[in-house]
Amino acid sequence: MTRLDDAVLQRAVDRGRSLRVTEFLTLVERFHDADRPGVATETVREYAAAVRDEMAGGEDVPFEPESLVTVVTDRADDAETWTGADCYWVGDGRVSAFPASWHDDLAGETDVTAYVERLRDPGSGDDARTPMGGAGEGVPDELLLDALGILGGVEREAAKARIEELLQSDVLAAGADQHPNRHIRLAE
Repeated sequence: MTRLDDAVLQRAVDRGRSLRVTEFLTLVERFHDADRPGVATETVREYAAAVRDEMAGGEDVPFEPESLVTVVTDRADDAETWTGADCYWVGDGRVSAFPASWHDDLAGETDVTAYVERLRDPGSGDDARTPMGGAGEGVPDELLLDALGILGGVEREAAKARIEELLQSDVLAAGADQHPNRHIRLAE
């Protein structure tokens, strides 16, 4: 039996039916203690079962464990680089919100600018442009925060504060729109 992190369970229960599959996987990956990239599909199943149990099987349960694992495995992409898929296979029956190449290049990295450079590097084979976020060039804010948390182990509030510092000091720039998921890029 896997030791489950209470932070994942509490956040998932708080979200209830509004929790999407990709958000759930991101939560598990961000908070579950792992010694290698991604999480095992069995671990995802165990977290989903625990959320169901915490919610006493009520109507607000966002998904059943077996259904969740089926959705995750069906949506997982084998690509080594970003394709915009919901999740990626990263080896040995493990899935991640991010492709293996991002784990290889950014594991343990805490420098925000390194993420912005890597996630937008056209030579990498990645295309971190997604339909989410505001208009313009750069990395969507939520994607950047998730990557910093999962790959670099940076607490979300600390990552937000660092991004704001870098925006204020003109190291980073954001689109002029007021979208809450603005695109972040290196300043010119």
